[in-house]
Amino acid sequence: MVTIYLFNQDVVFLKHAQTIVTNLDENRFVVKSFIDYQLLLESIDSTHNAYFIDIKFTDSVSSIISKAKQLREIDPSGKIVYFVPNEEFALSLLNAYVEPFSYFCKNQQISHELFENYLVETIETIFAAIKRSHEKDYLHFQDGQLKKRVERSKVMYVENFSREKKIKVVTTEESFFINTYLGAVREQFDKDTFFLDAQSLIINLTLLHEIQSSTSYVKFSNNTVLSLSPYLLKKLKKAAHILDEAL
Repeated sequence: MVTIYLFNQDVVFLKHAQTIVTNLDENRFVVKSFIDYQLLLESIDSTHNAYFIDIKFTDSVSSIISKAKQLREIDPSGKIVYFVPNEEFALSLLNAYVEPFSYFCKNQQISHELFENYLVETIETIFAAIKRSHEKDYLHFQDGQLKKRVERSKVMYVENFSREKKIKVVTTEESFFINTYLGAVREQFDKDTFFLDAQSLIINLTLLHEIQSSTSYVKFSNNTVLSLSPYLLKKLKKAAHILDEAL
């Protein structure tokens, strides 16, 4: 479950923000509030969380950037929103490569109602972004009888069985058949990490452990072996070499 972290040294404002957040659907998240930044950092025990961090007018830019980098190191995937004194602070954070999700300039004079709307809309936008990022980490396979969601990084290869009108999905943990064809699922695979140049096969290049040209087979990181034609093996070897150079 996602945790929403609120940091503000103004206790009254912190309680006001917490009230706004907790009035939303709490089944999607838990809320933690802090007036001590170090305690906030020490309490983080997962990633892909949301953070609303207040910056005081008296804070130095160098101090804020240092704290922002600490938070980013702990949660590389976190969605961080900064409440900054002015646009100069916002620009400094953007240039510091700490990847803020958004920022709110406190020199704007807005009503409590407009601030509440901003906070609620930002949280909904964050959850939509988190959902999209999670979906990208999974591949979906389904037919009339079976529906499977598999971590992208665990799929070793997908093989087409055209006569039986099915595909075989082989992962690092299991293998299963789905009554569909390879073309129906191919668009889910990215060409940067998967070999897509074969008509009846998709191979995860990042899980390849060995390519043996003399005996025409490849071995995956868990020692699974797959036989290939010499022609396909040659193309796969080239694709794997390109990936190695990119990494």
